[in-house]
Amino acid sequence: MAQATQEPLDEVIPRELSKDAKLFNFNTAYITKFFTKTALYLPVAVAESPQGRKTIYKLALREKTLMGLYVFDSRIVMDYYTRTSDKLDYTVTKETPDGRALFAGKGQLKVLDDRVGVGEIIVEFEDEEAAASTATAPTKPKKCTCTRRWYVWSFIATENCTCTGGRPTILD
Repeated sequence: MAQATQEPLDEVIPRELSKDAKLFNFNTAYITKFFTKTALYLPVAVAESPQGRKTIYKLALREKTLMGLYVFDSRIVMDYYTRTSDKLDYTVTKETPDGRALFAGKGQLKVLDDRVGVGEIIVEFEDEEAAASTATAPTKPKKCTCTRRWYVWSFIATENCTCTGGRPTILD
């Protein structure tokens, strides 16, 4: 009877833990305000490899991509964009690493300068937990409007968010 060869654990474990690894572009990382908190934004690199991402200008319809991560107060929030129409409409979600959506909103990408790939999207977010609790509590829902501007076809980005109704739950 032939004995099955087993791969060494020192090869299997690192490969298994790295299967969803992303290519982060630390050269374009920046310090930003994440809904009133100072955060480091680590963008996923625009690259042809599976670890990179496409420019959002060229996402296929219904394609979702991880744009980057916000890191603050020992927490991570993942920044996802999904193209929802041929007219450059997007759904934007801010999610925990376990997939819980903290914010969800929609916006349309406006190409400001096609020669150098400058574009902008304005997204209105509502705190999902606060929205769910408004039926039981008379509190004003937490809403934020974020303006993200991209340069060089989404290779480099800046973002500015303003909020009303209090701080988003993730920041408490």
